[in-house]
Amino acid sequence: MTLQHYYVRRNFKYKMKFLVKNQNAENTANRSDFANNIAIRIHLC
Repeated sequence: MTLQHYYVRRNFKYKMKFLVKNQNAENTANRSDFANNIAIRIHLC
């Protein structure tokens, strides 16, 4: 596992928790960040 992969996974876990806490806040922006993280994870795998 590369350092970048590790960072992305940590960032993804943090954003998942953040999304759960703030489901209704800045919904559109959060959704796009979420989609970007999914794409990055798939690319790095």
